[in-house]
Amino acid sequence: MKLRILLALHATNKGPSYTCFQLASNMQDAEFDVDVLSWSVCQEEKPEWLRGVAPDPWGRLLGKIWTSRLSSFAEERFLADTRKGDCVYLWSDVSTKFLVALKERGAVIFREKFNGLQAEARILLERVYDQEGLPFPSILTIDTVKREQQQLELVDAIFVANPIAYAGFLKHGISEKKLIMSSYGWDPKRVRVSSFNPPNKHPFTVLFVGTVNFRKGAQQLIDSWIASGVIGRLVFAGPIANEVAVSRKTALHRPDIQVLGWVEDISSEFKKADVFAFPTHEEGGPLVTYEAMGAGLPVLVSPMGAGAIVRDGVDGFVIDPFDQSAWIQAIRSLARDPAQRQRFGLSARERANEFTWNKVGNRRRDAILRFLPTIT
Repeated sequence: MKLRILLALHATNKGPSYTCFQLASNMQDAEFDVDVLSWSVCQEEKPEWLRGVAPDPWGRLLGKIWTSRLSSFAEERFLADTRKGDCVYLWSDVSTKFLVALKERGAVIFREKFNGLQAEARILLERVYDQEGLPFPSILTIDTVKREQQQLELVDAIFVANPIAYAGFLKHGISEKKLIMSSYGWDPKRVRVSSFNPPNKHPFTVLFVGTVNFRKGAQQLIDSWIASGVIGRLVFAGPIANEVAVSRKTALHRPDIQVLGWVEDISSEFKKADVFAFPTHEEGGPLVTYEAMGAGLPVLVSPMGAGAIVRDGVDGFVIDPFDQSAWIQAIRSLARDPAQRQRFGLSARERANEFTWNKVGNRRRDAILRFLPTIT
């Protein structure tokens, strides 16, 4: 069976493309002949099934200065090789025209949704900006929301990697028959598992990984950390957005709050941390949560940040990002109780072993095979 994947991004070892490759490599078997077409390939070792539209580094350059044309060229090339009955698995954004053409060719279309439905995301994020007393930025317009709804009507199935996001799809009228509940995963080779950090050997450290912005709840984590009065460090590993840099300017000058910017080797930060915190408001299946648990860290996350992996009270705490008092209490609890941290961390690591990419890839393959006979 042919499974053709279009990744309208540059093929790298990071982010969505990394996730796509890990899944693709674990779905290659007698039942699936997998073929991946990307804008360009930025990897030293390229598997046979991975092709780039434009050679690197020209692909990356064209992607910056001529994005629409490169995207159109990728879609044209993909369509030329698509045959009736092919399973098409779309990663990242595509045009409505392309989806219509795929349907006309008789392809079965699966769509990956990294985050939740845009209609629901707009509602969630409007509340965040309203709490901050700021106008909602033009990141999700009414037109983009409508466009996504129209496109999802054209696809046959949608992979959703977060139970909360799944509920959002149902809320906005997406047929449950189209939704495939799934998960993301982690790679033990990428995240080197560390042992539990013994108490009193280093300052108590809470680690956040990702873009430091309102969407991911960074501002609320800062507020909760300060209000907790805990002695230790709050560390942000990721680029900081201007909205947080400006609104929390004074707090960010505190000696117990550090913003590292982009960190190439995130394992090094996992090893230094006692707790992973991720109070995000809108997510799909946050890879950082899977990786933190794989590294043996107890987690303090929002329901969105929990993805399909975190068990409240077992691997850590799952708390509403707007419930500041609960966040303060959880930070204090984890800071003063090393035994609790160790218990959560060991449980988190054991749980993460069920979400390695090999196991997740096999589950995705089985989900596609189960879904195909249901299409009429």
